[in-house]
Amino acid sequence: MESKILVGLRPRDEITELVPCIETMAGSGTTLVCLLRYPVVEPWKYVRDHCVSADSTKVAVAAGGRLMSDYSWEAQKRFAAQKLAPVIKTMSRKSVHLEVDLYTGNVLAAIMKRISDPSVRWVIVPARAMNGSSALVEAEITPFASFKWAILCSRAPAKARCGPANSD
Repeated sequence: MESKILVGLRPRDEITELVPCIETMAGSGTTLVCLLRYPVVEPWKYVRDHCVSADSTKVAVAAGGRLMSDYSWEAQKRFAAQKLAPVIKTMSRKSVHLEVDLYTGNVLAAIMKRISDPSVRWVIVPARAMNGSSALVEAEITPFASFKWAILCSRAPAKARCGPANSD
């Protein structure tokens, strides 16, 4: 079974600082799934783009059409892939496949939707997203306030699991 590394990114997080760590974790054939928040632009650019002023309705409608195409789901996925181009290049040298996916809302909610996939071995999330959340680990053991990233093992490979085998 192929293994996956799930990386949840918030709008201002940079994945490039994680590349050395991911290179260590990822073997050949691993899939790196990067979750980026929709829209994949800086918040001020988003606000600026949505402030359309025009002298005529025709010009405003044309600007609105361009805005709709720029912020479509597919256009944003292409923009996310461009943003991750250096990582894609680095990972391809190691035969690591990169998937780009978008999410809306909370990064932890996006992770929780995808963590049920049995091939997900590692989860990397911004540590600040872990504070006060017991969704992935118990709140008592989340000393992530002083760290930038939290790296969690989703599940151990079948050979490394402890306990007796199920003989049903």
